[in-house]
Amino acid sequence: MLTGYWIRFAWIRKHLSAKQRLQGYAFFAPMKIRVDRLDDDWRKLHITLPLNRRNRNPGGFMFGGAMAALADPVAALACAHLFPDYAVWTRDLRLDFRAEGRTDLQLRFTMPLAIEQQIRQDLHTKMRSTPEGHLYSFMDKHIEFKMSHLSVANLRNSLLLRAICALI
Repeated sequence: MLTGYWIRFAWIRKHLSAKQRLQGYAFFAPMKIRVDRLDDDWRKLHITLPLNRRNRNPGGFMFGGAMAALADPVAALACAHLFPDYAVWTRDLRLDFRAEGRTDLQLRFTMPLAIEQQIRQDLHTKMRSTPEGHLYSFMDKHIEFKMSHLSVANLRNSLLLRAICALI
């Protein structure tokens, strides 16, 4: 018997596009983001984070924490789509603020082929991967570089994790 949650989940998967589902993602909905680009394979993603009263600091600029909150799950979500048989989480996210965000900012995420190949090789040989790389940038309306990220996503074989959890 399906519960209300699963019925709603099935309806959402059937009737909403991947862009709409990402915009409504529980962590992103309060931010009022807009997904401008989402490739079917999740290798490229552009998300606009509007500057509004919720994420504006006393100086009138974008809070760095709002930018970090948007960037944090993106690599893990992309890896979860590219490697569905693995458990994925962000292990480390380092931010390098180059300039303040004075307008709406667009997060641009790209999964480089070299990093994807490294992940596949690591998963095949070690059954886990902790890749590092520059995957993100933030741009404002004037296409100025605002921030770069170094994200480390951690991928583990989900069957192995379930077996370890069962032993504990």
